[in-house]
Amino acid sequence: MKKNHKTTIKLIAALTAALITLSALAACTGWKLKPVPTSGPEATEEAPAPTELPAATDEAVPTQAPTDEPAPTEAPTNEPAPTDAPSAGATPGYYKLIGGKEGDQTIDESLIKAMAALGLYAYMVLEADGSGKIVAFGEDPEQVKWDDKQISGPDGNDPAPYTMDGDTLTINTGDTVLIFRKSDEQPPKTGEVMPPQTPEHTERAGYYVLSGGKEMDTAITQEMIDGLLLMGTHVFIVLEPGGTGFINFMGSENELIWTDDSFYVSEEFYKYSYENDKITFSPAESIEYIFTRSSEETPERGQYADTSDPEYVEDLLPAHPEDITFAGQMLVDNENVLITANRIIVDENFITYGMEFTVTNRTGKTILATVEHALVNGVDVDCMLFLTLEPGATESDSTYLDIQDILACGGDDPSEIELIIKVSDYEDVFADPIYLGTSTVYPMGEDKAGPKFERSTQAGDKVIVDNEFVTVTVYDFAVDDYASVDLGSAALFMYVVNKTDKELLLSFDTVEVNGVKAESYLWESIYPGTSRFIFASWRTQELYSAGVKEEDINSFSFSLEMMDRDTFNVIKTENVSFTLK
Repeated sequence: MKKNHKTTIKLIAALTAALITLSALAACTGWKLKPVPTSGPEATEEAPAPTELPAATDEAVPTQAPTDEPAPTEAPTNEPAPTDAPSAGATPGYYKLIGGKEGDQTIDESLIKAMAALGLYAYMVLEADGSGKIVAFGEDPEQVKWDDKQISGPDGNDPAPYTMDGDTLTINTGDTVLIFRKSDEQPPKTGEVMPPQTPEHTERAGYYVLSGGKEMDTAITQEMIDGLLLMGTHVFIVLEPGGTGFINFMGSENELIWTDDSFYVSEEFYKYSYENDKITFSPAESIEYIFTRSSEETPERGQYADTSDPEYVEDLLPAHPEDITFAGQMLVDNENVLITANRIIVDENFITYGMEFTVTNRTGKTILATVEHALVNGVDVDCMLFLTLEPGATESDSTYLDIQDILACGGDDPSEIELIIKVSDYEDVFADPIYLGTSTVYPMGEDKAGPKFERSTQAGDKVIVDNEFVTVTVYDFAVDDYASVDLGSAALFMYVVNKTDKELLLSFDTVEVNGVKAESYLWESIYPGTSRFIFASWRTQELYSAGVKEEDINSFSFSLEMMDRDTFNVIKTENVSFTLK
């Protein structure tokens, strides 16, 4: 829930991770402080005034500060100030963050209050001798120096100008504005994180299950959710009355803290809305999840968590990664967009093979750049690239290419990768694309491009469909019991060859396993003239309840539908029955 969107979520995640030396501010938070010119025409220009900033109020941050640390010491009024002390501008004391902006993102009062509800505060302490410290949300302090015009790192590096208006101190670099207000309160202890406050709306506590939403331009339907459940995969949130809870996202379980409008989980900060027993939140610009209160028994921590170690199998990576010579390639270069493939990624630690891309938006609108299909040695494989870019923006991201099945079935190292790239208007993804085209990358050089992969017939294969549209071969069957029988699922693994010039979509219905009706899930597309490894799955609970033992599962029947992916019209239905050894 990635990475490439500059949102308030990401800003606060960065602030939570680290903040502010003014020397390290840009690196740690994305707040881009610019050095103050000492000569030249820019040295006399005044920084632009902040726009659309929240109203400054003393109530911006709940106090809850410890009382056993003395307040910052002000310079005595009957003695002269040290010679290196500021002569004007700010005065020594405690200044707490009350607002600001970074680019077009506003740091508003509600956001600061939500962080304070987690016991996380941002503030500065300026001492009379021109030294000071700045602290962000429970992190250790960073030392600063200050004078009557600017605040800098401890060595005077990366100075940032500021202005004073009464007790309000504003750091303004144009791109970034941070507003602090001097307070007579005592600052929180360095590094202390307070326990979460109990939310006002404790009646929201309960068990919420995924019920809808969207990912990019795809709606999350009840059919998809049922398919996940059939595979023993759960997505839910549990909110506890005291402001704690946990979230399970397809087996990955994490603790969370919640307030009346925010979640804090895995060092990420998420705003949410609540209405009619529904929770709605967006972990990224083009993703939205809706959770609905459930009356079923609330799961316990760890009940649906996937704690198993991954089963690393051999031959998931190229046999000869040292032969990869790819050094970058321009894929698209027109008046609307520039897209380059930077490098091939081979990561033995996580057993991944992929590619890194950089996209530049040359249009005046927000765009969505995607890889619709990736054809590795002629096989349509999973490749998830979704980049949302504001006008004029440049972003980089890497994507995983699923070569596991090719290599496990005797295929050669990836030598030719065709990428079907699509660029859409983010506000109207169903309109004609801004760009749609194919580019080819040769990881080991074009002269090393091998023939397209064709899976050879293996012992135990069962060809269940062979018509003018597709050939479908079942080559494996597996049962996973997970934590209990109730969570178990079974899957048929199939190799499909698309013989047509259309993108086909395969699904099936009226599934029976050993004569028992089984709710199942299959929804896979195959690019024209290519092949693809797919699988169909269903929950085993119905089978076991009907007395079918795991070791006896061998008989299958279903209707297999082949649809035109562009129109969703069914072009052929095959009724299939077969038995596996």
